[in-house]
Amino acid sequence: MPTPTNIQSEIIRHRESNNERLKQMVDDQVNMETTRPVFLRFSAHNYDDAVGLSRMLFAKGMRLIQPEPQQDGHHWTVEVATKHNLRELTQEDFTCDLVTLASGVHATYDCWDFLSNDVAEETQEHNKVPEAQ
Repeated sequence: MPTPTNIQSEIIRHRESNNERLKQMVDDQVNMETTRPVFLRFSAHNYDDAVGLSRMLFAKGMRLIQPEPQQDGHHWTVEVATKHNLRELTQEDFTCDLVTLASGVHATYDCWDFLSNDVAEETQEHNKVPEAQ
């Protein structure tokens, strides 16, 4: 089980990454208040943990980009789509919630990025609750 120290280090890592990305976006004059489709990527060490995470994220109203977790080397990835503006997406409370949620099922919140409208629309097809095999 992740320790509070590990969780805190993950939050700090995301804070630093978000600060760098926000600085670049401000330099590029990106509107921070525009709601955009974004994806959030998570990784888990095994399939069952990834499915559990998928279910929890789906319950929070996020849409699965892939209906099943995908194996990536020694990890299983879960990618979800959501809509947020950049201020919401990079708030410490939002990051802390994702890091804590993931750590509860032995997973990690890895990153976020913008999502194309086409992929965002495709996620609407994955409207069933993920099931554990």
